[in-house]
Amino acid sequence: MTTPTTDGYETILVERTGRTTLLTLNRPKALNVFDLRLMNEVVAATEALDRDPECGCIVLTGSAWSPAWCPPTSCGPRRWRSPRPSRECPGPSR
Repeated sequence: MTTPTTDGYETILVERTGRTTLLTLNRPKALNVFDLRLMNEVVAATEALDRDPECGCIVLTGSAWSPAWCPPTSCGPRRWRSPRPSRECPGPSR
């Protein structure tokens, strides 16, 4: 594995191992919630990696315990009222 770098980004880390790139959302204090800066950096990084013939796949993950894929609306209100969020997103509310 290589050491993650910011590659000039403020909210993501990029780590390359062979043809695999690990793109880590790095806003743990904000639970990795997408804001405009994070969205723009993810788009810029994935577009640059898409043009790179040395990149075979991109793995998107979140730093610390924060879910990288769980927007507040799909996690349901229970998670966001909790004083101690769990390590897993409970999934869509029913």
